[in-house]
Amino acid sequence: MRLLNILVGTVVLAIVLAIFGPAITSMSADVALHHLLVDVIMRHGQVRPEGVDIGVMNFYPPLSHWAAAFLGWIGGSGIAAMWILAIVAIGVGYYAIGRIVVMSGVIATICFVLLFGIFTGSMAQFGWEVVNNFFYPQIVATAVYLCILAWLANQMPGRLLPPMLAGLLSAVLYLIQPLAGIHLTATVALFLCVEAVSIWRQERRVPDVPVLLAVLVGCVGLAMLFLNSSSGQIIENSAHEGSLSFGFPARWMIGVVGICAAISASTLVLGLMSTTSVRAHVDRLMGSAGCAAVALIILQYISFTFLQYGSFYAVKKHIFLVVTFAVINLARLASRSFKSEYPVPYVFQPLIAIGVSGMATAWVLSSANSWEIRPIIEVENYANTVVAVSPEFRPGNTASIIGGVPTMNWMTAMTALRMPYSQAVRDFPEVQKEAEFLIIRVEGDEFSCAIARNYQFAVVPRDCYYDIANGEEIEFGAGGVGVPLLGVNWHAPEGWGVWSKGSSTITLDLSGKPATLKAQAMIFAPPTRPNLDFEVRVNGTALTVWRFSAQEPEAEKTVSIPASEGPVTIEFVPLAPLISPSEAGLGEDDRKLGLGLRGLRIE
Repeated sequence: MRLLNILVGTVVLAIVLAIFGPAITSMSADVALHHLLVDVIMRHGQVRPEGVDIGVMNFYPPLSHWAAAFLGWIGGSGIAAMWILAIVAIGVGYYAIGRIVVMSGVIATICFVLLFGIFTGSMAQFGWEVVNNFFYPQIVATAVYLCILAWLANQMPGRLLPPMLAGLLSAVLYLIQPLAGIHLTATVALFLCVEAVSIWRQERRVPDVPVLLAVLVGCVGLAMLFLNSSSGQIIENSAHEGSLSFGFPARWMIGVVGICAAISASTLVLGLMSTTSVRAHVDRLMGSAGCAAVALIILQYISFTFLQYGSFYAVKKHIFLVVTFAVINLARLASRSFKSEYPVPYVFQPLIAIGVSGMATAWVLSSANSWEIRPIIEVENYANTVVAVSPEFRPGNTASIIGGVPTMNWMTAMTALRMPYSQAVRDFPEVQKEAEFLIIRVEGDEFSCAIARNYQFAVVPRDCYYDIANGEEIEFGAGGVGVPLLGVNWHAPEGWGVWSKGSSTITLDLSGKPATLKAQAMIFAPPTRPNLDFEVRVNGTALTVWRFSAQEPEAEKTVSIPASEGPVTIEFVPLAPLISPSEAGLGEDDRKLGLGLRGLRIE
């Protein structure tokens, strides 16, 4: 039977990888940074090679990155290896959850599947760490944490050695990602204290051993947290306010945590009321996990709110475990309302857990936008070739301008093109404009000035690239060819284009000739401010006004540009104050949005 379980699990995982492996569900900055560390390990066989600038990733816990590097050495791509391991982590994590849930019977398993489906819209359960964002080490560490909980759930009730060993294993999690390590430490310490209370209820004595073991586990966790340099760097970085959103408004966070706390606390209390059964043992364990997660998110919130230590971003990172444990515990609570829970024979539990894992993993990965990995690998491979054979190449003097995939150019610059982190972390469009050479995508015989090329890409001098041909479509989406032309006061480019955040500029080289600029532009037109006009200035001279309204918030706009020597600076000046979606009551986006620029043509 064990061989059958392994065979079925392998087949399910292979199917999931075949379907979802070719496209990654995030191209955030996190992807580039974690890929940077994996790339350095693959090239140098160490984390901090002398003379290599990788910035904040120098002291990041590297264990999951070493795993990706080993797989990357075999398969040839670090980013593909990371994504494969992230998918495997989701599958393994949900297998562990399936093993925990199926112990309570068929009804609990069905309840979990239904509740999981109902709450997928929250985007706050396990697995969504790598959807939109890319918390790669966190998803790996959490999968290990869930496996340890599944192992503990299958131990005989009342034994104290397994939770002690699990608590000591938290040291490994701190080397992957400290957040999961903190949660395991807190869960085991609380579980041991709960076991002490359970013993006291039965024997009316205060047991020393579980309390001392809880103290030991806590001390190990604190030592790893504060004495390990990698954990210290993560704590320092927790002040960073990153982007992390869920399927519910941030103002609901307190209510969500409160409901999850009530569910997990109820599970814990029920486990204490019945002290000897396997079900009570699992109730105490999973109730401890849920309550520990709630306690940690509250502590993080207090630290941020009252001590100004950390960030709301760091607070929100706990929510994945808070909600996941609440869903597990709610499923187990719901199954109690049935006359029979229809227990599953132990021999069949792994197969049902594999089914739960396959379903949940596919659901998570199919719920998000995705970007093909193949084009990323292709441009990185070409960049690696350029570095190896081009005598003109020096680290930092070459950048890529490849449209289609956000973050790809920045990631390629730091990995294949060896651009120092301190240089690449600046405003990247400025970095692209300063580069001596650019890697571009080519078709046919265009860009005859290329100094190197293959059937897809070419390396061209920067000046050659900026000789804009009449009628060429210039796109301003993330990775688009127009991004290096952006000047001041633009938000980060998105997939569709870019928003201005004030009086913004673009710079064009028109070779001293008159031209007509035709732009695909739009505005943010909420009911509270439906109209917005922009004065268009060329080299400081106002030439026209572009008018937008709620009836026509998006249109092609033109401006005639007279002949002038040197580069032409075009400025878009809003004629009314800009507002953000949050100010208009349309979400949590607090960016002031001005002119939305998709692309333009020069004629």
